[in-house]
Amino acid sequence: VRWPKKIQPRRDEQTLVSSIDIAPTVLAACGLKPTDAMQGINLTDGKALEARQRIFGEIFEHDIQQMTDPSPSLRFRWVIDGAMKLIVPHKAREPKAPVELYNLAEDPTETRNLAAEQPEVVAKLTEALDQWWTP
Repeated sequence: VRWPKKIQPRRDEQTLVSSIDIAPTVLAACGLKPTDAMQGINLTDGKALEARQRIFGEIFEHDIQQMTDPSPSLRFRWVIDGAMKLIVPHKAREPKAPVELYNLAEDPTETRNLAAEQPEVVAKLTEALDQWWTP
């Protein structure tokens, strides 16, 4: 984001952010409040950024099957907690895909799957993912 005299240019590879944060941030910059239904946080709110522990997301097929129910098009769900990223396939859509766990601080290109080595982390993050959304 470029906003001369308002936001100092910098690079931050530690703070968890998501594309759902763009709308609340732009609204705040315009002096408006997001609706209660909007997800995401204002990226200029340092306290909100510090309080965020995890971000969640999903990957769908290119063409959605049902507009009112996204689950039939779901391929993967994921969560990032600190440096750890868990990717869980939807078994009905991706039956051969493995559960994947990566340490993004040590392996930012996600080449070494740690799921078999760290089952306790997989279990903890899967529980968080299921609390967020279970299709």
